[in-house]
Amino acid sequence: MKKTKSKLTNQHPMGQSRLEIKIIKDKTSADVDIQAMSLEAAQAFVVLLESLTNIVELTPDNKSIKIQITSGSAVMAAEGEPVTKVQKEFDRILENKSANGELVEQWRRIQRVFTLNGLQYDACFYDGEIKTPIYSILRNRPKLRVKPLTHKTFKTDLEFITGKLIAVGGKNPNIHVEVDGKALSPISCTEMNATKAKAYLYQTIRFSAWSKMTSKGKQLTLCDSYANEESFEELKSFVKDFSSKGEIEALKKLHYQIRSYLDVQGYGKLHRFLRLFTHDGTDINILKIILIVTQTVRDNERIKQQIQTLHELFNKRFKQLNKKIEQGE
Repeated sequence: MKKTKSKLTNQHPMGQSRLEIKIIKDKTSADVDIQAMSLEAAQAFVVLLESLTNIVELTPDNKSIKIQITSGSAVMAAEGEPVTKVQKEFDRILENKSANGELVEQWRRIQRVFTLNGLQYDACFYDGEIKTPIYSILRNRPKLRVKPLTHKTFKTDLEFITGKLIAVGGKNPNIHVEVDGKALSPISCTEMNATKAKAYLYQTIRFSAWSKMTSKGKQLTLCDSYANEESFEELKSFVKDFSSKGEIEALKKLHYQIRSYLDVQGYGKLHRFLRLFTHDGTDINILKIILIVTQTVRDNERIKQQIQTLHELFNKRFKQLNKKIEQGE
């Protein structure tokens, strides 16, 4: 929502960022004085001050924010550089983009006071010489709401394919597979995987691959190939079930699957399982769970290199997310 801005009046000196709320007049249109308020004004003052204090408490780096009450008139304010964060989050709330239910509830309480008890108020953000009124915005808009939570699932780009291997090679390593008599586009891979795949030349090959849509169509990159059909079907079933569940249930399933390998010291199976997630597109929460669950065995020779690669992927994703946060995305 576009904000209205105007120059500060002489009643407020230039200074730090500030959120100010005033109770101007009571129901009889008499000026409100903090030293002698009507019951309605006193009740409103208590709710507004409590909500303002809670908003400050829910703001990061809030230690430098000072809560002020002006003697005489019923004016309360929060002042300090972090109030700029309060204003940014308020804008997100107005756009229904905030998932912070506790914070939204504090602004909702202020909104209820402004709309229900017939007193006259004013409320503004100040940033240097810029004044942004918010009283009318809160009074006239529908009830503030928390951003709806979506049923997030982990989108997987993994495909499990059974076909006939008809060629291995290329300047850039790749394999060529035919499925039901139709040749797929060349599937890129590492030299190691290409060498491993040669064992299936002109035979049935079962493999997993990451898919990506490009301007030239779907592009596949080999993840792993499987001599054992049971192993192939087990991993295929896991990925299908994993990607259909909500985020929390999916992460629980991942945790228990890894534990099932560790409990029987099935490091070979675990190594193969972890290959499914050794990819730039893997969600950081998946990588985090893997690293946490495997922490006690990270030096095991069978999976040491795999864990190290996953740790490097996690660090890369973490830096990418921090960069987005810094850029305000």
